[in-house]
Amino acid sequence: MNPNLSTHYVAIQTDRSRLSAQAERGWQAEQAAAPESSRPAITVMRRWAGALLILAGERLRGAPRGVQAPAT
Repeated sequence: MNPNLSTHYVAIQTDRSRLSAQAERGWQAEQAAAPESSRPAITVMRRWAGALLILAGERLRGAPRGVQAPAT
């Protein structure tokens, strides 16, 4: 086989595998962007995480629970 021809063949095979991988990633991005029922659950979890971080910060500053610490 001609060296140029074999190089071209390998390049085509590489492009095919690369293009199929890009198409797969595009499909995954579309699926991730699609509205799902799990989105509100993520929002609730973020709110809980935020509340826990606020409570942890108050505890580290020594503020009693439920009392707003003065703004600095």
